[in-house]
Amino acid sequence: MLLIINKYTIIGYNIIYAFFIQIISIIKNTKTLRITNSSIINNANRSESYILFEFFLGLGRVLGFILLLLVGILKNMLLLKVFVIVLSFCILLMSRHLLKINNYE
Repeated sequence: MLLIINKYTIIGYNIIYAFFIQIISIIKNTKTLRITNSSIINNANRSESYILFEFFLGLGRVLGFILLLLVGILKNMLLLKVFVIVLSFCILLMSRHLLKINNYE
């Protein structure tokens, strides 16, 4: 891996991550609300759609924290680098899906 990880890169990554994840989260919540209030989901299934959205959001958080805990327990820098790359890729993938949702509206 060509990434150099020290305390400054981790602090910088966390600042950038915290900034962009908030923007993406606001956009996701707005689009989710638009979809659930549209004619795609009828009124009888609206609460189930919210439950599914929150379930998968919580599942992703739990899996992420478990992976981060394993990286911390193993104290392996290579696993940390892979975890950061996968996390960055997931953020880009989520942004791409949000753009695709915009095309359906």
